[in-house]
Amino acid sequence: MKNSLFIRTHIFDLDWNRHVTSRTYERFSLEGRHAILTENGFPTQKCMEDGLVLIPEYSQVRFLAQQFANVNLKINTEATPFREGIIFWDHKIYGEDDKLACELTLITRSEKRGDSFSFLYGEDKIPYPESIRKFSESSKRLVHDYYILNCDMNCFWKYSPDTIWKVFEEGRWLFFREIIDLNRITSLDTTCFFMGGKIQYARMPLAGEKTKLYTWVESVEKIRFYIRQDLVGENGDIIASMRDEQLFVSISASRPRKAPPDFFEIVKDYVEIR
Repeated sequence: MKNSLFIRTHIFDLDWNRHVTSRTYERFSLEGRHAILTENGFPTQKCMEDGLVLIPEYSQVRFLAQQFANVNLKINTEATPFREGIIFWDHKIYGEDDKLACELTLITRSEKRGDSFSFLYGEDKIPYPESIRKFSESSKRLVHDYYILNCDMNCFWKYSPDTIWKVFEEGRWLFFREIIDLNRITSLDTTCFFMGGKIQYARMPLAGEKTKLYTWVESVEKIRFYIRQDLVGENGDIIASMRDEQLFVSISASRPRKAPPDFFEIVKDYVEIR
């Protein structure tokens, strides 16, 4: 099952680096997923009536080219159904120059009533990626209370994947502000670009749930480092985990650079020991 659609970006889709945000790509991909459901006889209204909800289990994203406001992005979506209502969604998003800007895959399961969704049942072998490893407890972690907003619920009275993306985006901001210090990293002629990542969903949060957000660094390499985050529920269970890749970029030269000499000293207490 495949389809293509075009969606235009706007000023409000840009982040602090003046690029289209990661959440925008996920929202555009959501449009592709529901377009395929519609083409297979399940428009949004019918999904709501029949209780068909796509619950995310695993996301993986890779950003390949920066995009800006007022461009038409092409979203190609391919859906592969598996047993037990599992669907593997493969999204490829292209810029106006026809160059690949983003690759995004998502595994969902269906939460439904009745037995009318036979098209969701297909192949047996589900392509689950390698799990995100648990925290080794070998370093400090930054922790914040995080309230899941009721107003972020979608039309199914559930949370879409971009809600979790938003939580982890905030976690990165908090880590940069409180541990690294945005002014300090700018003085080092350095910024960081989010190049891609993985999210493993154990469950979706409850409406208005009071959670805790843990953030730390898995490793620092030559020109990149990896941030880890866990979103933990009120009962102490993990809701979702993320591992994302950050690329060091020279502000003056606008190209990748090695980690600033002072960077590891700044974050060393929050870097896992392997």
